[in-house]
Amino acid sequence: MVALHFPYAGGLALTWRSEALVIASLLAWTIAWDYLWFVLNPAFGPLA
Repeated sequence: MVALHFPYAGGLALTWRSEALVIASLLAWTIAWDYLWFVLNPAFGPLA
């Protein structure tokens, strides 16, 4: 979450719309990260 706010520390204007974009980006990144973990993790498999 902190890394997504770096552009605003550099002088970019922080608005409610840009904050919503940061939160949406974090949500999309988290979903992609979890999906790829299940797809690419060789240790993940059936519990049987």
